[in-house]
Amino acid sequence: MNGFTMREWSEADQPREKLMRSGASTLSDAELLAILLRSGTASESALDVAKHIMAEVGNNLAVLNKMSAHDMMRRFKGIGLAKSASVLAALELGKRRQLSEMPARPHLNDSRKIYDWMFPRLAEKKTEECWALFLNAKNRLIGESCISRGGVNSTAADPRVVMREAVQQLASAVIICHNHPSGIVDPSPEDNRMTSAMSVAARSLGLVLVDHLIVCDGSYYSYADNGRL
Repeated sequence: MNGFTMREWSEADQPREKLMRSGASTLSDAELLAILLRSGTASESALDVAKHIMAEVGNNLAVLNKMSAHDMMRRFKGIGLAKSASVLAALELGKRRQLSEMPARPHLNDSRKIYDWMFPRLAEKKTEECWALFLNAKNRLIGESCISRGGVNSTAADPRVVMREAVQQLASAVIICHNHPSGIVDPSPEDNRMTSAMSVAARSLGLVLVDHLIVCDGSYYSYADNGRL
């Protein structure tokens, strides 16, 4: 350390100095973002730009995580290709770190564990995706597959496709998960019909439909928890 006090650092450098002194965990989201941006504009420091960005996304990193580089460059003043690439790379590293910390074959015996497993895969998606998780007799994950991709408000999943793969995986149970990009966690009539069809198909093969989970940012809906299986 060069002995400079905080006041002797430029405003743009203060987040970096704070990180070196106290650790990254002490920085706000805006301060961490400012370090990634490295520089601001002719009229604003990197920290000012970062604060504006965080205010625009409602101080919600999940909203920023859903943006493309083009979205950032179009929406935020002072953000070009290099800055947007740095931000997207950092967000992706955070997601990969979260995934790497999870066990290879988690014990998915309750809705929260299912949500924690699927959140990194589904939360940032701009369109609906439906995934099937295949479990052994002890509810440990033995395989997973994205079975359909749809639009902003719906996706179609064929029970025959899911059950065929369950048999191929020698699964004893199945979990269905899909996201709602709208952020509205309540199931739709289409979701209810898909759940009923999946449950009937599973029973016909001697399998168990453990749950159907609807994943949103920070929340989820479990058909099992609500007694609807």
